[in-house]
Amino acid sequence: MLTKIVSDVASATPLRARLTERLREAIASGELPPGTPLRERHLCQALGISRTSLREALRALESEGLAVSVPHKGAIVAPCGKKEADDIYATRAVLEGLVAAQFADKASKKSRAELRHIADELAEIEPPLDGPGFFEIAGRFSATIMEGAGNRLAASALSSIYLRQRQLRAAGVGGERYMEECLRGMREIASAIDRHDAIATEAACHRHCANLLKIALSCLDEKSGSRTATPHKARRLSSGARDDAPDGADVRREKLPAGHSDIDEVA
Repeated sequence: MLTKIVSDVASATPLRARLTERLREAIASGELPPGTPLRERHLCQALGISRTSLREALRALESEGLAVSVPHKGAIVAPCGKKEADDIYATRAVLEGLVAAQFADKASKKSRAELRHIADELAEIEPPLDGPGFFEIAGRFSATIMEGAGNRLAASALSSIYLRQRQLRAAGVGGERYMEECLRGMREIASAIDRHDAIATEAACHRHCANLLKIALSCLDEKSGSRTATPHKARRLSSGARDDAPDGADVRREKLPAGHSDIDEVA
């Protein structure tokens, strides 16, 4: 498997960049499952690379949250459980709410027209949903909002969040219920943006992420064989009503966690 990941590593693209991208994709797609040891000697022998190149790639993956260093054990593929899901959606709620509100406030006519076109595509979608096709549209939806908002810092952070979400989906978080919530949430966000209502847009993003977290926690419970509900975590994104939230929406401004997609597959 590892040989396939970097079988064409010799190319005009710098070795570290190609190696990082291949390992990144392997982790996000589930080829390298959460907790897999990233042993330097094994990887170097399997891939025919130097330890220097590998260490540079691993540092990049750690900065994106896809790998973590364990004392006395070295790097492993980052865990992907309830704690990680909670952090992922809490952070996504803050960043997406900010970026979408900025889009609603200041996006150009061209960007709005592009988003409206994608919203028209979303309006025509009916269950059952096609996974790859659906997430391709979802990726274009988010990419258009990020580009139109012009917040490069938030866009960079969100790209890492989306990679982690892909890893969650590969670990068993997804299915029809997840995609239906993605569709519903994007429609609501697009509607608020179309009204140029930044407050409603941010509120819609927070509700959307709260609902996705509930589904993610439920999927992880089912995968682990536990049927114990964990509603307290899901409420962290939506507890506490804001006085200025539209239609009584429950919205809370979360602080970014201390640590911290692909955009092609965002939802």
